[in-house]
Amino acid sequence: MPLGLNWREELAPEMPFHLPSYRYTVEDWAVMVSYQFLAPKLVVYEVVIAGEVTRFHWQGEVDAAGRVGEKVAPS
Repeated sequence: MPLGLNWREELAPEMPFHLPSYRYTVEDWAVMVSYQFLAPKLVVYEVVIAGEVTRFHWQGEVDAAGRVGEKVAPS
């Protein structure tokens, strides 16, 4: 997340089988992070980044080792 911006953090509504999700917002940007309740070495964070004005949308996963995988949106 860019430095110097005042990001707002809030708990998002819980999804089934997930711990509470976190939503970070600033201006027209939103970042949603959620994860399943698993052993720390098995956790996979689901991340969605969206910018309303630019219509930017990215969705992917980050595993406990820091590897990033992009999810392709259905066409």
